[in-house]
Amino acid sequence: MQVAQNQPTSSAFSPEKMDSFFEEMIATLNADHLMLETNTATEEKRKFYSAVINKNELEAVSITRMTSSMYFVKRLLTGYLDEITNKGVKLNKLAFDLSDAKILVWAEVNEEDDETVNKLILAEAKMNAECSAYGFHISTTVVDTSDKMDIPLHYKKFDFSNSNWHPSTTI
Repeated sequence: MQVAQNQPTSSAFSPEKMDSFFEEMIATLNADHLMLETNTATEEKRKFYSAVINKNELEAVSITRMTSSMYFVKRLLTGYLDEITNKGVKLNKLAFDLSDAKILVWAEVNEEDDETVNKLILAEAKMNAECSAYGFHISTTVVDTSDKMDIPLHYKKFDFSNSNWHPSTTI
């Protein structure tokens, strides 16, 4: 089956959604223009527009990549924490190593706690299913208390008891 050129497909947006999108985009651009003129724009916004206006494509794409990385890493981390919190996972130690495209998790569980291990694997799988198509992923290393291993130095320990973390909390 061939679809005619320039014809919307069944998954295309409606004219109303298109109009709404462009109205919001124009309003956002006008607000950004005003903030740049009045020197009230954030440093990030000034850098981005400077790169775009000066046709510095490499810098503009780099800024966009950094912004998308922050979005996806935050989404992975909050989603993972929501999953393990909602499933009632009990861990002895939890630590993270964050980079621009992945999160490494270090989790220590009680000896023979297969239920917790399975919950961690499912939380990882759910978040990877959501974000891996965009080049972002999470990888969990699980150790038992009997392994008597310290958290690797490049990981940052996460302490549920000293945090304000609750499911769906944004970081």
